[in-house]
Amino acid sequence: MAVELGATVGEIQTTLAVFLATFGIAQLIYGPLSDRFGRRVVLLAGIGVFIAASVGCATASDVGSLIAWRIVQASGACAGQVIARAIVRDLFQRDETARIMAYVGMATAISPATGPLVGGLLHEAFGWTANFYALGLFGVAIGLVSFFFMGETNPYLNPSDRPARLLGGFGTLVRSRAYLGYVLSASWILASIMAWNVGAPFLIIERLGYSPAEYGLFLTGLSVLGYFPGGYLSSRLSPRLGVARTLGLGSLICFASAAAFAAFVALGWWSSAALFGPMVVYSVGMALVFPNATAGAVGAHPRIAGTASAGLGFAHMFLAGLASGTVSLIDVPDPRVFAAVFAAAALFSVLALLLLPRRRGSVTAADESAI
Repeated sequence: MAVELGATVGEIQTTLAVFLATFGIAQLIYGPLSDRFGRRVVLLAGIGVFIAASVGCATASDVGSLIAWRIVQASGACAGQVIARAIVRDLFQRDETARIMAYVGMATAISPATGPLVGGLLHEAFGWTANFYALGLFGVAIGLVSFFFMGETNPYLNPSDRPARLLGGFGTLVRSRAYLGYVLSASWILASIMAWNVGAPFLIIERLGYSPAEYGLFLTGLSVLGYFPGGYLSSRLSPRLGVARTLGLGSLICFASAAAFAAFVALGWWSSAALFGPMVVYSVGMALVFPNATAGAVGAHPRIAGTASAGLGFAHMFLAGLASGTVSLIDVPDPRVFAAVFAAAALFSVLALLLLPRRRGSVTAADESAI
């Protein structure tokens, strides 16, 4: 891309940075809009923007145009994520939402393993523009499925709501300790894994001498041995233990395994088993955290589930960017640095649990009265 567009590597990397930043911020728009005008129409609008922008990216003649189209593309892409969470909450009660989100998470975990592989094959066969055309076609497929098979799910739809009331939903969320507890617990776990993603390739590839392909197998192994079993475990535990307890168990597992990983790195125990073992356990904990935190965050405020989902997504991206940016800015070729940030973020996830109410079931009652 850099060669064909006459750009620097840094400018090409900027296209990803602006995509992620826009992806996080634009969610704050889609969530309230879906609460007022409905999930279906807002989702279809976002998909339409994504399709058009994907074609724009593929036909960009310079890096400036590509950056601009990536911003537009992200503003459409984020509609799917923020509205999907709200749709699940529309259709299911809180504990059941956690079970469904666990299955969604298991399906989503496939993308880190398959995305780079498919993208690489398309690039080698047809060039880098093929990836954006493929994204556009994928958007068309999702749009057709949504148009023909998805009805409106928002039971609290009220197009007469004033814009001020939509924005007031964010005020309600910020004042809710339960909501903040769920959001921060999951967001710090995502921040933790993003810090690991920045530093781990240097340790595993540069220091230990594994190839990029072997590193890819490492990541695939985490999904197969950790996240998939963890997702299934979450689907079984959530209805029995409840959302908050299952989330707490997952956060504690993540922190314990992250601390073990950091300790192994600090002691210089850089064997495959010493690094892979804690990360498998961490992946199990992560699979317990995300569906239950999502269910808790959007379940506590069913009337503004879209806004709650938007706040959750924004917090995810903000703290993930903070953690990965911290590791990048330190720029010290010492694996102990990223391992420390990795473990510290996991610890913050556990501390966020202190915001949750003590009694099971009190979240919904308290938050419903605030709406």
